[in-house]
Amino acid sequence: MEHEVVFLDALTEPWAADLDAMDVMVISAGHWFPHGAIYYDDGRIVGVHNRPDMNRTEMSVVDVYRKVMQRTLERVNSMSSGDKLVVVATIPPAHFDSKYSWNHRDACSRQTPYDAGEAKVEDTEAALRKVVLDEVAIAAARRRRRRRGLRFEVLDVTRLASMRPDAHPGVYIFKHAYAGGPVPETAPNDCLHYCAPGPVDTFNDILMQMIAGGG
Repeated sequence: MEHEVVFLDALTEPWAADLDAMDVMVISAGHWFPHGAIYYDDGRIVGVHNRPDMNRTEMSVVDVYRKVMQRTLERVNSMSSGDKLVVVATIPPAHFDSKYSWNHRDACSRQTPYDAGEAKVEDTEAALRKVVLDEVAIAAARRRRRRRGLRFEVLDVTRLASMRPDAHPGVYIFKHAYAGGPVPETAPNDCLHYCAPGPVDTFNDILMQMIAGGG
């Protein structure tokens, strides 16, 4: 597919159907939103992103992300009858080296963390992070007016993750990749997912502290 189809007024089943049964919920989304997309609301196309071939309203990725986050947290709030911890993660940045195409063998080859001052959070990633901070604060305030037992928290990993370009699998996506031999100049590259030990373990440690804290 050359684009994503996003239904702004629908949540995926069975996730939504099982929502009230969950004691701890982690919501993590963001990197797919900047892709080319067609947005539906109430059964009709309400806009697109990065689809110049369509004569439709161009919608801001950040505005769409905010709408999705608002509706998701509102649904969680309305359908949760018991105690629940709802954790929303901020976006962990990718680290593709801009000097290369995404599938160049050196596009994700750094083996050490950034030093202080080297890492920069891009504008879109910073804006998506702010959406999470804003909407979780609104959801938490709304919850306090209704009842105790439902907690909304932010797992803010953006800055932490921005420092770790060494934490991605890079060209070593597959088991026994290249059989220990040289990597060809053109190769699939994953500089987005945090699969190497370190950062993900830290994300989980922070999450466990949230769970243990109990609010």
